[in-house]
Amino acid sequence: MEGTYGHFEKTLNALERRGLAYAEPDLMGEYRLERLLLCKYGNYVQVNELKVLVPGRGDGSRLMAELTRIADFKEWTLTLTPDLGLGATSLSRLKRFYRRFGFVDNNGENTDFTTLDSMLRIPRTTTTV
Repeated sequence: MEGTYGHFEKTLNALERRGLAYAEPDLMGEYRLERLLLCKYGNYVQVNELKVLVPGRGDGSRLMAELTRIADFKEWTLTLTPDLGLGATSLSRLKRFYRRFGFVDNNGENTDFTTLDSMLRIPRTTTTV
């Protein structure tokens, strides 16, 4: 995994350089995305916009699986706030989707005052990434 992230490579390089990255064309094509915007501050990466071209084909799941794998390797905390602004029809369904990838509500014992996002995912320490 060190140094190579497949179609994520260019997007991650832009994210590291500028702290902000729209998905590069190769990444957009690989995961059939309409939009992806990531913002980085310190060891936090905010998933600001995520929209697949055709919902229900598993493209978003594949993308989130790879993004969480990279975040674990790089020890990034991922944050986001689900909303209906990009065409989703159900907030509860969006939250269930993100919970499948280890996101939790940013409240109670999980409160992280570093971010205002409503959900976060702490990196998992693994030896096989």
